[in-house]
Amino acid sequence: MISAEEYRKIISDLMEELPDEFFRELSGGVVVSEGLSIPDYARGNDLYILGKYQIFSRVRQITMYKGSFDRVYPHADADQAREILRGVLRHEMRHHLESLGGIHDASSLEAEDEQKKQAYLARHAFEKNDRQKGIGTMTDKKPEYLYNPALCPCPRGEKANCPRYKQCDACIAFHRTEGNPPQTACEKKAGIPGSK
Repeated sequence: MISAEEYRKIISDLMEELPDEFFRELSGGVVVSEGLSIPDYARGNDLYILGKYQIFSRVRQITMYKGSFDRVYPHADADQAREILRGVLRHEMRHHLESLGGIHDASSLEAEDEQKKQAYLARHAFEKNDRQKGIGTMTDKKPEYLYNPALCPCPRGEKANCPRYKQCDACIAFHRTEGNPPQTACEKKAGIPGSK
């Protein structure tokens, strides 16, 4: 595990790699928190926030969570930490730049993160359904086809030229856009209780 001092130094070095223009209007700067950050939708101790872009009271800030990093990557050495944190910092910086540019459409990182969130929640819904049926967890009883692009059970598939065929994250996100969303073909075949 890297020390707090090493973590701060790595973040500082990574910031130096970025052009000064990227920091425009990032008035709160990049802050290091020693704490853990867990998203409010997390279903267990399996999801941590490594970095977060926030806007509050007209202050734009990126927070990097060392406690979360330590929990997820307890054995990372300095070189491994640098590579991981480079990706996290650039991810949060992209949120900042897209926010400044007013980009909030389907091509945005915000939309991509939402798709990942919905996929995570769908996986946990399957796990809960398995527990209720008494057949174990998703990790030990998951049907081979569930969210496996190579084995997509969608009856429409290629015949309907569906742009989401064999693209699980896009399919899940599409099915979750309504207040009472329909199930994906994977969820129907797995017998996951759904809204429609």
